Amino acid sequence: MKKVMIKEITKLLVPYDSSPTECDGMTRICSTILTKEGIKHQPMLGSVVYKEKKIEPHFWINLANNYCIDYRLKMWFGKCNNIPHGIFKFKDFPQLKYQGIPVNCKSLSPEVLLILTLPFDEAI
Repeated sequence: MKKVMIKEITKLLVPYDSSPTECDGMTRICSTILTKEGIKHQPMLGSVVYKEKKIEPHFWINLANNYCIDYRLKMWFGKCNNIPHGIFKFKDFPQLKYQGIPVNCKSLSPEVLLILTLPFDEAI
């Protein structure tokens, strides 16, 4: 996957980062957008280990060339510099141990996508 492609994917997904969702919802949002754009990807379900802490269950997306999409890892591990956010290469963060299985994510309807991406105060 070319760097240009990663930049394009980032532009597509960054607007949804502020959605009031956890890893499962964010993965479904990202998968819906990627599917709509015809971008090959694989949603995953499993666990992530960092130091002595394990997060399970956790959802993320695998892309070609060992890229990962994970916009919710800092939600669980904190905002330290060793924890990536967004799109990154697994090899750049060897301290993280992702382990999981591929899962199918049905694309969200436009209405559900809108609801999941409303700012929290507007969703109530």
